[in-house]
Amino acid sequence: MRLIDITGFCESLGDHETVSGVLTKLSKQPTIDLVHAAGGCYCRECTYAEHLINGAGKRYELCKYEDVDGVRWPDDFCSVGERGEDDHD
Repeated sequence: MRLIDITGFCESLGDHETVSGVLTKLSKQPTIDLVHAAGGCYCRECTYAEHLINGAGKRYELCKYEDVDGVRWPDDFCSVGERGEDDHD
């Protein structure tokens, strides 16, 4: 399942669009990131994260938020983090 901007999609449709044409346009629509849409951020983007590398060479994040101290993976996310200025879309 993908989340898309339905307003933008509807505006792109013509008056006499075929089902095949609609499905083709639908499949080409950009998706919306659910984490960002909900107001959260990924740990790899977060200003509270300390970016580290473990002994196996894999990146991980050390969360420095007041109430959430702990190890996280870059693709983890939360609702209290704040995206860094360089990471905005």
